[in-house]
Amino acid sequence: MVKLEIKRIIDTVTRKKEQIKIMKDLHDTVKIALEAMKYEILEEDTIKQALKEIAEMTKKASCNIINHPTTTVKELLNTPNIKIQQLQITKTIACKEIKMHDIVEISTTFKAETIEIQTPQKNYIMITNIIEVKAGW
Repeated sequence: MVKLEIKRIIDTVTRKKEQIKIMKDLHDTVKIALEAMKYEILEEDTIKQALKEIAEMTKKASCNIINHPTTTVKELLNTPNIKIQQLQITKTIACKEIKMHDIVEISTTFKAETIEIQTPQKNYIMITNIIEVKAGW
């Protein structure tokens, strides 16, 4: 009886330790990716796809990007063909993995200052400042 309890505790500690390691890896990887994208003018979908693929590669599980409400800081230009505005964005990269007796879900939320360029064809974003990258469960 005691051996089973000790084994269960050891299994729980080992599992949590692995989750923390993966969460830290995801957090660090997202932070590095955001820094690499800084000052690049990229399509909004390209940023989302790159972050999703990086997260899936790190976590080795399915991941999604969750958009949070965006705050417009300042409108810089507004014409019929182009709109440029300074925004503060928040996004969460959430990954979920279903194991035998567990559903493991980890996430990283980041907040960044961006310049958004809207044209009739596409939206482009340039990350100018990374305010916060926060790991979560």
